[in-house]
Amino acid sequence: MSLRDIAIEIADSYECMYLFLGIFSLIIKEARKNYRWLLFFLISVGSIRVVSIFLAENGSNTIPIYHVIGLLELLILYKVYCFSVSNNIWKWMVFLICTVYILNSLFFQSIWEMNGLMQAVVQLFVFGLSTNYLFSIHRKSNQRQGGIPVFFYANAGFMFYATGSFMVFLINERIIIGVTSDLFDNAWLVEAGFGVIRLVFIGITLRLTNGK
Repeated sequence: MSLRDIAIEIADSYECMYLFLGIFSLIIKEARKNYRWLLFFLISVGSIRVVSIFLAENGSNTIPIYHVIGLLELLILYKVYCFSVSNNIWKWMVFLICTVYILNSLFFQSIWEMNGLMQAVVQLFVFGLSTNYLFSIHRKSNQRQGGIPVFFYANAGFMFYATGSFMVFLINERIIIGVTSDLFDNAWLVEAGFGVIRLVFIGITLRLTNGK
């Protein structure tokens, strides 16, 4: 089995994990109540990723789907973090990034090519949201005294993925194109690895929510 075949198998399994985790978490009452945007993120992005797998197997170019996924991540994860974002500057930032993302995808970068640069910007924004969350729980003395908040684990997953994938998407945009297929396959595997870790941490949050 070639490196590309391994990369495809791992990436396909990882993308299906979004949908499976979201569906299984629907049975958790507290998750439906307190983390509905997080569940919506898993189910919506997971559904789109599963559709992309079937389209790819039929020979279709699925790159436009990943343009949509990047925009969805930006919007939905902003809603996920809204409970810890009180400054209006975040609203203007998400509006600005969405506008640039859409314009770049439609008019400057072909929708048939990976939008690595804007994907990197999205993950940089998510990293900013996750860092803001850490500052918000640090400022709340009652949370510091009451132990680690449940969402802390999901936040760690988002922060870990954003940090690693930021570099992967930048490299994909600036180096991989036109170089070697092996380098692309390795980058694909690395991104999937970061994604699996993100889903594991989200799963920990949802599992702990079930015990509250």
